[in-house]
This record gives sequence, C-alpha cells and structure tokens, in this order.
Amino acid sequence: MGQSAQPWNNPSAGGGWASPGVYVTGDGGSAYGQGLLSQDPSAAYAQQQAINRQGASGPSGQFGMAGSTAQGGMQSMSGANPYMKAQGDAMLNQLTTNFQRNVLPSIDSSAAASGNYGSSRQGVVQANAMDQFNQNASNSLANLYGSNYGQELSYNLGLGNLSNQAQANKNNFELGMGGLANQYTIGMGNINNQAQANAINWGLGKGNLANQAQANENNLELGRGNLSNQAQANKNNLELGRGSLANQAQANANNYDVQMNNNGLGFAQLDRQINQDNFNNQLAGANFGMNLWNQGQTNAQNAINAGQTIQNTPAGYYGQFSNYANMHGQGGGTTNSSSSAPGSVTAGALGGYQLYNAWNNSRNNGNSPGGALWGNDLSSR
Repeated sequence: MGQSAQPWNNPSAGGGWASPGVYVTGDGGSAYGQGLLSQDPSAAYAQQQAINRQGASGPSGQFGMAGSTAQGGMQSMSGANPYMKAQGDAMLNQLTTNFQRNVLPSIDSSAAASGNYGSSRQGVVQANAMDQFNQNASNSLANLYGSNYGQELSYNLGLGNLSNQAQANKNNFELGMGGLANQYTIGMGNINNQAQANAINWGLGKGNLANQAQANENNLELGRGNLSNQAQANKNNLELGRGSLANQAQANANNYDVQMNNNGLGFAQLDRQINQDNFNNQLAGANFGMNLWNQGQTNAQNAINAGQTIQNTPAGYYGQFSNYANMHGQGGGTTNSSSSAPGSVTAGALGGYQLYNAWNNSRNNGNSPGGALWGNDLSSR
C-alpha cells in the first residue's frame, strides 16, 4: 500500500481519451469509481470494494458508475495489486483497438453504402456502438476487479487463518504445558499407586508361594501314593499276565493236539479216499477186462460160426451139385443141405480167413483188442 495515484489525462468537456485505452463521453469531470483519481490506491481500493458490495446497481445503475456513460467516464483502478492498472490498461487497449479498427470503420462503410454517411442515422448507430463498447469495457473491468477482490479476500482470510492458527498453536502450547504438568502430577500419583500395588502384590505373592509350596508337598505325597498303587497294580497285572500266558500255552497245546488229531483224521480220510479210488480203478479195470473177455467170446463165436459156414458151404455146394446132377440124370434127386440160405463161397472163405487171422494175432501178442482175454492179465488179478 502507500502508493501515490498516477494522474490521468483530463479529457475535454466534449469527451476524449482519459487514459490509454479509456474513452470518456460526457463532461469529462467524472471517472469510473466516483472520482478516485487522486486518492491513495489503498483508500481507492477500499472505497471501490464498498461500492462493489452495494451490488450490481449503484448510483448510476451500472457497477457504481457516477452518472450514465454519456455523462460519466471510466478509469482503471489498481487497488492493492500494483499490476492491476497495467492489466486494466491492456484490456482496454485491446477493446479500444478493436472498436477503432473494426467497429467504427464497419459503421462508416455501411452508412456510405446505404447513402446515410454523415446523417443522424449514422450518429445513432455510432452512439449505440459506443454504449455497447462502454458496457463491454465496464463488464471486463468489473470482472477483473471482482476477481482481484476475491483474491484479496482469500489473502486476508489466509492471513486471518494464519493469525488464528498461531493463536491456536499458542493456546495448544499452553494447554500442552498445563497437560504436561497435570500428566506429571498424575504420573507421580500413578508411581505411588504402583508402588503400593507392588507392595500388596509382593505380600500376595509371598502368600501364594507358601500356598504353592504346601500344594506341591500335598501333590508329592499324593504322587507317592499313586506310585505305590501303580506298583501294586503293575504287580497284579504281571501275575495276571503270567496266568494268562500259562492258560494261553495250555490252550495252544490243546489246539495243537486237536489240530494233530484233525490232521490224522484228514490223513485217514485221504487214505480211505485213495483206497476207494484204487478199488474203483481196479473194479473199472475188471469190468473193462470182462467186457473185453465178453467181446472175445463174441468174436470167437463169430469165428466159429464163420468157420462152420466156411465148412458147410462146400458141402452145400456139393449137395446142390448132386441134386442138379440127379435132376438131370435121373429126372429127380434128394436134397442134402446144412445151410438154410445160399451164400458166396469166396466171400465166406475170405471173411473166415480174416477172423481167424485176427484171433490168432491177438492170442499170440495180447496187444490188440481182445488180447487180454487169452493173456496173463486175468490170471494175475
């Protein structure tokens, strides 16, 4: 703070540029901020903040401007920020340059094109454009100063918070010191209480030790009694185990005898089964020999029959021949035949020879079927 205000150019009563980028219309006697040109920046800033707190409508109805834009003027104000004036001047220079180079030439070109150049219609359009320019400039400066005001409030609030924090830290320090004193007092009381408690616990501990010693002695006597009882129980169990072992040995011996007897019965049963099997085999052999002997008898009878047939066949043929001879020689004859049916002499002779040959071979060798009949098998049984 404490900065001196920088004088602005005094515009003429007909209007003009009061400062770089700020155009004043009207009598030029008033500027934006209700004539704050010659005030100290800090005082001007404070007065401007008071004007801003009045709201959007001030004495002029537009951001606290003294009079309308046709009678009053605008002036940048730096406030507590030393760079605010330069920022405001740069903003107004940009707006003024755009107005002079773009807006006014466009109005003049439009008036000239429509044939209204220099007429009152052109002046009305220029006046409206000037009012819009002033409105835009006022809004831009109001936003700029409002933002700076918010920053100043945040700064002051921060300073206040720092002061409050410092006071709070001081209070906390004092409270902490008082707390330490109280803690010391409480700690000393706790130490005394702990000492008293330790003394009580020591006395209780001595009593507990005495009780524990008595309990240990009782447990020792009880343990000795338990050991004696356990020794007697072990002795009883040993005697019982010995008796059980003797009984088990006798039972094992009895089981062994029973098993041996069972084995003897099994062997006897096995011998009986073997003898029965041998008997059955011998009986089967005898039956087989009898069957062979019967078959040999049948074969011998068949051989006898065949031999008889062989023997009777020539006689039959001779009788037939005699009959035929008698029939032809005497006109009749007698019949002498030992066969009821004629047969082939050659076939009969051949069959008889084969049967005789088979019988003779089996009798001599005893290996072919029927050989056991004339061998020594039956005589050996």
